[in-house]
Amino acid sequence: MPSTPNKRHVWTVLVRAYPADDGNMLIEAMKPSKITKSQLTACNVCNLAVPHKMRVRERRCRDKACKEVSAGKPCAWYCKTQECQKLHLMTVAERGEHLTPRRGVEPVRMTAAMKAFATDLAAQGLKPSRIRNGMMTRFSLDHETLPSLQVVQRGRKALGRPRN
Repeated sequence: MPSTPNKRHVWTVLVRAYPADDGNMLIEAMKPSKITKSQLTACNVCNLAVPHKMRVRERRCRDKACKEVSAGKPCAWYCKTQECQKLHLMTVAERGEHLTPRRGVEPVRMTAAMKAFATDLAAQGLKPSRIRNGMMTRFSLDHETLPSLQVVQRGRKALGRPRN
């Protein structure tokens, strides 16, 4: 049985040893993606002498525009993030190309600030519709940029609410 040569994937590094918050903002600005692999390994992101771990995540494209063009085959784009667990630095790399440069229409998601705001209001016992209206005034959103009530309900349930 002939052995197949080991395929080596070439990753293009976008940012190296970047603050994790800024790295997450960069990923949110990209086309939508889904985490397909996540594991802890020895850190090679920072120069810290103490042995510690980093979180490695691999993402695949899940953009609706790429799905429409693909005709059944998956998009070739991948993204890999490596986040240092001690210093919270992040390296972001990508490989492959999207099938189409245009972005599909995605539903509005709750940002980290919106989630924190919703958690605070849920702790006070407010209902999801009140939380959603509060988001509109707090973050100066209009009806097109405001998350749907269903998204707020799911977010409130996932973030936890006080038990009565």
